[in-house]
Parts: sequence; structure tokens; C-alpha cells
Amino acid sequence: MDRWRYILSAAVSASGFCLSLTLFVCNVAFLGRLPPSSYLIVWLSLFDSGVAGNQFIYALIQLTNGNVSELHCRFLGFVEFASGITTLTLCMGLTLFRYLVIVHKHNISSRFAPRYVAATITTSCLVASLPFILQHPEVYILHPTRLECNPNWAGRDASNLAVTGIAIIISATPIIFVGIAYTSIYFEVVRVNKDMQEISDHPRENASLQESSFLHIDSGRDSARLSRASVGLSVSIANTTKDTNRAQMQRDLERQHTLLVQSIVLVSLLVAGWGPYLMIGVYEFATGEFVSMDWGFAALICIALNETLNPIAVVWFDADIRNNVKRVFRVG
Repeated sequence: MDRWRYILSAAVSASGFCLSLTLFVCNVAFLGRLPPSSYLIVWLSLFDSGVAGNQFIYALIQLTNGNVSELHCRFLGFVEFASGITTLTLCMGLTLFRYLVIVHKHNISSRFAPRYVAATITTSCLVASLPFILQHPEVYILHPTRLECNPNWAGRDASNLAVTGIAIIISATPIIFVGIAYTSIYFEVVRVNKDMQEISDHPRENASLQESSFLHIDSGRDSARLSRASVGLSVSIANTTKDTNRAQMQRDLERQHTLLVQSIVLVSLLVAGWGPYLMIGVYEFATGEFVSMDWGFAALICIALNETLNPIAVVWFDADIRNNVKRVFRVG
């Protein structure tokens, strides 16, 4: 039974590793040309490949009847822990970007995304290094599933509790923020759609409003001499400008809608993939006991599926990244 678990884990994680790494390699040369959200997604794919690659290594070791030494466990544990925190924080960044653009109407500069990625990687590596900084590397242990080396969530000594407590807070923060942010985004999108619908439903009123505005501006004694033709021209220009602005606004809204759907899909996959694992971590932290092998394995498979589905969803929704992949493989 255990052998089939390791075969399944190896197959799914290998798929996730290959797809995520391919996505990163195809886009890394074009990072400077990508919009901020796509920039974050490319780096997200790199750390997705790190998580999936780690799980594949563990499965391969178990299938070849090998053992994970303490040194290898600590190294792989550091890589997996840092990659996991980075993945969660980058997904929070996707939500943050959409939140700033849609709710607060802020433009995300091209320099903000690289700085966010750099800060995320630095923070994740620092947190993953805590067991070594505290001189307690034994915090990294081989989980009973034998498919991961991570902090001992069930450990009770002070150093262990400090590391796992910080990890839970950092891991829970993105999920809490995502819930708050998307609630605000939902109400803002509803409001904007309502405004756009009113503009579409009452074009004559808007035209009359524009006309009255022009007449009000020119309501001095000299403006009384304006001919009907000049008033008609002013209204015509106003309507043309209004139509152009409306079309531009519609295009902007459609683009923001596409980016919003993309981030919702990726964040939903993240919550579905990492949620069970985080709940197990909280349970082990609270009770001091490991969950059963079945639950631990199911949580890890959810993560492996997330790493496999993420690149597929990205290529489907993100035209910039999709075009770069096509360019590299010379497709289309």
C-alpha cells in the first residue's frame, strides 16, 4: 500500500515540477516586459517547482528503499519550508495587486513587483533559517509520511514552538488577507458594474447632461450669440469624447476582470492545495500529536496537485505568459 502511495506521489509531483519549471524557464528572459501580476506568477512557478521537486525526491528515495540522512533532511526541509512560505506570500501579492488597483485605484509600478519578490524571498529564507540561527537544526524532522522534512509541528520544546508558531502566523496571514481583500474587491466590482450599467441604460440623459454642461459654461452675455450649429458641434464633440472614454473604460474593466479571474483561480487553487496541510499543521501544533499517515499523505497530494494545476491555469488565463511559452516553443 505504501509503495503505491509513493508511486502516486512521484507521478503527480514530477508533473508539477516539470510544468512549473518549464513555465519559469520560458518566461525568465522576458521578465522585464511583463506586467506586475505576471512577473509575480513567473516567480511563483519557480517556487512551485521547488516544492514539487522536493516531494518527488522524497518519493524516489522511498521507492528505492533509501534513507534520508539528518543532513539531507535539514537541507531539504529548509528548501521546502522556504519555498512553501514564498509560494503563499506571492499568492498574497497577486491579491494585494488586484486589491490596490480595483479598490484603491493605485497603479502598480514596474519596480514594485521585483521589490515585493525580493522582500518575500528574503523573509522566507530568514524564517526557514530560524532553526539554524537558534542552533536547533533538529527542529527539521522526517514526517511519518516520509515524504517531507519540515519543522516538527508536534514538538513541545521552546525552540520548536517558536519556529512552528512563527510559521503558522506567517502562513495564516495570506489566507486571512485574501478573504478580507476579495470581499472588498467584490463590493467594488459590483459598484462599478452598476455605474457602467446606468451609463449604458441612459445614454440620452448623459448626452443632455453634457449639453447642459456646455451651455452652462458658456452662459455669459457673449454666449447668447452662439448659433445652433456651434452648440450642436459642442454637444457632438462631447458625445464623441464620452463614447471614446466609455470604450476605453470598458477595455480597462475587461482587462481588470481578466486579471481578477486569473488571481481568483490561482488563489483558489492555493487554498485548496495548501489549506489541508495548514490545518494539519495547526492541529499538530495545538495537540502535540501527529495525524495519521492517511491524512498526512492526502494533504501532501493536495499540494502536489496544486503545483501541477497552477501552470496550466496560468497559461490558460495569462496571455503574456502564454505568448512567451509559444515564442520559446515556436507554436502559433
